[in-house]
Amino acid sequence: MDSKSDDYHGESKHSDAKDSGTAAKLTNNELLQKVQTFFYTDDALLQTFESFAKDNCHIIDLDSDEYQLKYTEMYNTYKALFEDSLESYIESLGHSALDFFHALKEATDEDADSNDAVFGQILFAVSDFDIFMTMMREAAQAEESQARK
Repeated sequence: MDSKSDDYHGESKHSDAKDSGTAAKLTNNELLQKVQTFFYTDDALLQTFESFAKDNCHIIDLDSDEYQLKYTEMYNTYKALFEDSLESYIESLGHSALDFFHALKEATDEDADSNDAVFGQILFAVSDFDIFMTMMREAAQAEESQARK
């Protein structure tokens, strides 16, 4: 690890002023665990993305495999929504997204097969364009199927 990485172990340089001295910072492990729990179990987060898919799946042309420019625009909106949701939660814990990603990198460097490393891969996958398009196509197919009933 380089010396920059060591700066982020323990207390964050990027913490909110309101937290300095008033609350104990989470350890990297605690931060990772809380974010994972949020990601996997928060009903509001799940509802946000289910609603996004349902509200936007009509844009998907199921008769074409071509990616249209409007898909990229929709993906950028989705990705910003995802990043904002995750970042807001992390900030509510008194940490920055940089703190979180540093903790994730550190955990992955320690054990590339750990639950934390797998979680990092899942986060990457959730923000991948091709996986996004698969999700949107599935939502569009479900809506089309529902409309036929």
